[in-house]
Amino acid sequence: MWPRLNVKAWKDRLLDAISDRCVRLCRRDPRDSAEAEQALFEQLDEALDRARAGQRSSLCVRTAHWFQDVVQQPEEFEAHCARARASRASPCGTSPTASGWRNRRGRCG
Repeated sequence: MWPRLNVKAWKDRLLDAISDRCVRLCRRDPRDSAEAEQALFEQLDEALDRARAGQRSSLCVRTAHWFQDVVQQPEEFEAHCARARASRASPCGTSPTASGWRNRRGRCG
């Protein structure tokens, strides 16, 4: 079972990392459009499942005026998670990796 208190916070950090990548690719930020940001957020679970399976993910960002595919390799998801872990320790002892959530005892949820 995933720790529900921190899942949204970690997904927000992943969303920020992927959005930053989108800005580097096309100079457009999905966070500027509520619809694009929500659509990207809704793609995170499937993208993380693909990363756990060692597969790349293509996240689609679309607004009324622009479109961008943001391709993420499993290693990139691991790097995003590592940066998030390094920037702030979780208050309830859980941290994400692309391969799953780990608690202090090393069990995946």
